[in-house]
This record gives sequence, structure tokens and C-alpha cells, in this order.
Amino acid sequence: APPTPTAPPARLTAQASPQGHRPAGPALPTVPPGQLHAYLLAGPQQLSLLLAGPRGSQVVQVPVGAVALTQEVAGLRDQVEQRGDVLPDAQRLFKLIGQPLVTHARRHQARRIVLWLDGPLRYLPIGLLHDGQRHLVEQFELVVNAADSLTAARTGARPAPGPQRSHRAATALLQAWGVTQALAGMPALPAVADELCGIVDGPMDGLSAAEGAACLPGPRGKGPWPGTGHLNAQFTEAALVQAAHQAPPGHVLHLGTHFVLRPGNVSQSWLLVGDGSRLPLQRMRSLGLGSPSLVTLSACDTGLQSARPGDGREVDGLAAALLDNGARQVRASLWRLDDRATATFMQHFYGQLAALQGDAPRALQRTQAFAARAGWPARHWAAFTLTTAVSR
Repeated sequence: APPTPTAPPARLTAQASPQGHRPAGPALPTVPPGQLHAYLLAGPQQLSLLLAGPRGSQVVQVPVGAVALTQEVAGLRDQVEQRGDVLPDAQRLFKLIGQPLVTHARRHQARRIVLWLDGPLRYLPIGLLHDGQRHLVEQFELVVNAADSLTAARTGARPAPGPQRSHRAATALLQAWGVTQALAGMPALPAVADELCGIVDGPMDGLSAAEGAACLPGPRGKGPWPGTGHLNAQFTEAALVQAAHQAPPGHVLHLGTHFVLRPGNVSQSWLLVGDGSRLPLQRMRSLGLGSPSLVTLSACDTGLQSARPGDGREVDGLAAALLDNGARQVRASLWRLDDRATATFMQHFYGQLAALQGDAPRALQRTQAFAARAGWPARHWAAFTLTTAVSR
């Protein structure tokens, strides 16, 4: 179990840096209207936030070090996992991190916050932060950038532009893959069948007679996106690669299976394939997955609550492996999820994605905000993050 967090002293509130309106070092790139770019750097003694918007940039420093941040993040996640009261931890972290983000986002009239996260903050469900009235995700679209935050701040790396909103984006081919059976020591995910049936408008390959109530009366999905579904034995590494090669650019790839991410150990992180084999994260960098506009992984587990929490680089490694393979955006989760709740969440998300013509950041925000307002437990919705690529 993670260490029990202690309440931070009253002085642990965000303060503007005496450096003034411009941060030291190289100038940050121009920020598009409607966005705030936030570089969060976790140091031994303090957290530095480099906040850049269309009207300029500023450094905000919070006197809380990486060790204390790790305890705070682990404490929040522990409350989520144990179905406890998340609000005290979510509000305490909001005062440290969320308040400066909100203040500067409003100053720049931003509706989207693009985040470069560092160290323990990579494990943080940042949309769960709460100002006493609303969660952060109820107020802003939140996008994580896969670049190392310190490197990005020094080099001025910036995210790739968001997906174009077009009819083609809204109707791009969806390839959905899933595992419902208990394999390789991992528990069964029976609701993945309904998950795929609820998002795909097309044939379902590998669906047994006892699975996929949402597909009845025949093995065909009735979701909002045209495409195909592949389950269990039909979901192999070779089949995945072959289908990706045949897919048109801009397709959507959905993976409803276990993805195990081990803190501080990228070599022990892997994806469960339908034939029971483990696809290592390192190997995913060399797979040809085409050029998907979005890759969704619906059952990740970062394993933060192990005895040796890492620096979160395996979280970035997951996104980077897919982004390096041509993906434009990656949507993943920070902890293992209930498959029935996930199936419902996915159906809401893809419905929003179709209605918004492929705008994944806004679709995710709307879905998470809906879940929060509807009273869903935080563990069922707060884990999902959206990561984008960096323009090189």
C-alpha cells in the first residue's frame, strides 16, 4: 500500500515566481488561441510550473518536492482504489497544482490545457482534482504530451495540432480488438464483448454464442462507428499488424485487453493478446500499426501501488511506443478498471467522438464530466488520459 499522505502545511500554496512574467531560459513556442501549455517539473524541493498561453508565459513555483508529491498522488489513488472519499485528497492537490492551472487558463481564455508531466505526476488523474465545487475535467479539456517535460521546456517542443474536424474523421474505420477470457494469469474481461459490440458498427469476429448481448440477434456490432471487431483467438499479433497495414490512414484502433505497466521497469510492461501471448511494450515500437488518428487502450494497469513506485516513464513509454508507430493520439488508463463500467464509458465516449467529428479531447472531457455529474465512482472514469505526439 502507498504511504498515507499527510496534509501539507498551509504555506504549500502556489505562488508566482519572483522572476516575473517571463520564465528564464529559451522562449516557449507560440501557443494557439484557446490553449494553455503547462510544463510541470517536479524537483527535490519544489514543483515548478511553466505556464504559457497566447498572451505570454509565467513561472509558478510550489514548495513541495517530488517525495511529497509521490505521497500525495499515491494517497489519492489509494482512496480511488479503496472506494474511499477522494475529495479531501483531490482538493488538496487542486490547491497545489490545479489552482495555478485554472487561474492562468482563465487569464488566457483557454478551454484546453496541454500538459507536460514529470515524475510522480505522470501517475496523477489530473482531471479528478477538485476546487470544492467541480472537478478540473468539468472545466477544461485536458491533454497530456508524451515529451519529457524538462526536455520540452528546454527545447520548446510543442504538441502536434489536434485532429481536423471533418465528416471523414467522424466516420473513419474503427478496428476493435478484445480479450474476454482469462489468459496468462490475468482475469477474464467478459464485458469487453459488449464493449466492442457497443462501439463498432460492423461484423464481430470470434464472438461466441454466450457473449455480446449488445450484438444480438447476430454477431454484428451496433455502435456509432463503422468497422470490425476481433475477439480472443482472432486477436493475434499477426492479425493486428495485417489489419493495420490494410487500414486507411486516420483509422481508429481500439484495444480492449489487459495492458500491464510496471513502475520504473519498461521491460516488464506488456499487452495481453488473444492467443494468451504477451506483447512487450518494447516490441510495440517496431510493430507497423499504420497511421491511426486515435489508439484506445481500455484496460491498463500502471501498478503504482507496488512496493517500488517508479518515475512514471513507463506511462510515457506506452504512449511513445504507439506515437512512434504513427498514432496521432493515444487514450489509455492509469489503473485497472471494472470491465462492465468501462464498456459503458466507451459507448458514451465513441458516441461523443462521432458527434464531435473526431475531436478526441473534447469527447473525453464531455464523457468524464458526464460521469462525474452522474455520480459515477471516480475509479470508473478518472483513470482515462489522452496523450498527443510532439511536432519534431
